[in-house]
Amino acid sequence: MAKSDFLAELKAKSNGHCSIWQTARAIAPLVREHAWSTPWLFVLGFTSALAESLGITLVILFIYSALDRTADAVQSDGILRRLFETAEMITGGSNTVMIALIFFVIISKSTLNFCYGILSSTIKNRISEKIRNDIHAQYLDVAHEYIQRYDRGDLLNILASESWTVADIFFSLTRMAVNISSIAVFGVFLLAASWKITVVAGLGSLLLGTGLHFLSQPVRRIGEQAAQINKRMAEHMLSTLQGMRTIRAFGREEEEKQRFGNVSARVRRIFMESDRINSLVDPISEISYLALLTVIVALSVPLEISFASTLAAVALLYRLRPYIGEFQGHWLKLSELNTSLGVVKSVLDRSDKPYLSSGDRPFQRLQSAIRFEGVSFVYPGASRASLELATFTVQRGKKTAIVGSSGSGKTTIVNLLLQLLRPTSGQILVDAVPLQELDRNNWLARVAVAGQDIELIEGTIAQNIAMARPDASLADIRKAAEVAQILEFAEKSPEGFDTWVGEQGLNLSGGQRQRIGIARALLCRPNILIFDEAMNALDGYLERAIYENISNIAEELTLIFITHRLETVLTVDHVICLSEAGQIAEQGHPQELLAHPKSVIKVMLQRKRPDAA
Repeated sequence: MAKSDFLAELKAKSNGHCSIWQTARAIAPLVREHAWSTPWLFVLGFTSALAESLGITLVILFIYSALDRTADAVQSDGILRRLFETAEMITGGSNTVMIALIFFVIISKSTLNFCYGILSSTIKNRISEKIRNDIHAQYLDVAHEYIQRYDRGDLLNILASESWTVADIFFSLTRMAVNISSIAVFGVFLLAASWKITVVAGLGSLLLGTGLHFLSQPVRRIGEQAAQINKRMAEHMLSTLQGMRTIRAFGREEEEKQRFGNVSARVRRIFMESDRINSLVDPISEISYLALLTVIVALSVPLEISFASTLAAVALLYRLRPYIGEFQGHWLKLSELNTSLGVVKSVLDRSDKPYLSSGDRPFQRLQSAIRFEGVSFVYPGASRASLELATFTVQRGKKTAIVGSSGSGKTTIVNLLLQLLRPTSGQILVDAVPLQELDRNNWLARVAVAGQDIELIEGTIAQNIAMARPDASLADIRKAAEVAQILEFAEKSPEGFDTWVGEQGLNLSGGQRQRIGIARALLCRPNILIFDEAMNALDGYLERAIYENISNIAEELTLIFITHRLETVLTVDHVICLSEAGQIAEQGHPQELLAHPKSVIKVMLQRKRPDAA
């Protein structure tokens, strides 16, 4: 089944460039519970800018006072003159009081900035935590077939890297709002200094904004490339870690290093290109403002602007530049992050995904039988059904074997029983009740599966067995290990049940891992136990011993075997043989089937053992 691509799907849905307003609307539902912080962040940023503007005005007045030219300052134009007069009245012309007032304003601004930083960092990290948790919960809530559509590396990258996007965009948007308010405050003070200078400065800023718009186009493209290459790198890291044993077994270390190195080099090139474009913002802004200040000073004489007003305007514009530069930087950042935001929203969107569901009918134990009635299942995008019109019965307390070639639908049956998948058509009945009507947790608590590929955690033998029941006592763990024929190995290990199994259990053999998986399944005290090729790494003696132990401890246990071992088939009560097309080829008691000359099971046995009857 071909894997889908989040980015490709997103591009198909995307309508192109997103404005700041569209971006704000897009993240609003994701940060709703933290919306209360926005006005506080705005007030803190706005007040800080106001304090800075006031501080600049006081510094200019102090310079004039120190030069004993206060009279020249109060002869400035319009509102600026009234501000000077008010400050002069408050300080009483005392330079000491003026210095104290300037320090008070500076300390107030620093305090406000500190409070802003603490609040901003707290909210940003809480948003990131929430988005991570939401994405992780989404992975667990959606139906199994949806998760199967995507590469694990893709899903891992979204959870580990893209989950920060929403917090980064929220921070950028709040900073841009603060920047706009700060620019407005400086604009008012600039207007107070001279409306003529304000007009010149406004025209210059408009030209800068136009240049920024052209810069945002390649940044958006780079953002898409960065999201794609990050996904590729996550896939490589995951495949390397999961396939470490195979890579070393075939001596492919150098090839893997080369493959990863090529992807890593692409990451470097893309982010260097992004950094180069972003690094243009500050020098372009600085040079442009230097040119703008030069023009303003040059025009002050012909426009008949007083020296005090020109000095105040130049100082305000100089301090205004960082706010405009920061606004421009965040604008470019939003262009770069829009693709990642789209990926996160696509993952969290609950309107276009199938979800796990549960009935409300309690389930305690199997009373009579599990019955498949005309069950078919087609994987999304598949050209044919994995299972087609399957009808069979699994009787309580009996041993049922399901056999067939690879791709015949055996694993699909297991996944349907575990409710990882839902039938495309037909129904599964448990004691004549549709499976989907049963309480899912009740059902899964009574069903256990031991598979061919055992997923072990990097922990001890006891921890791996107890994954099925974390509250199990050591006595219960020992009993399950004894039935699974792993007790002797565990007790003879260097640290007993506390022996470390290594990453993915690589310190153990395949048979030992499978027996731990069987012990884990038995620890659940299941009513229905599924062996999905769970003993193909064991020899015949161990397999028979485990079967005998299981029969002794649970007479009413319903056993379902998914197996290629035809010797096992001969010992069960009922066998179901699947064709390559996912259909029931034949079913019945093995001895009855073997009595027919054209029996599929008989032909399979003869191919494996030419001397068989």
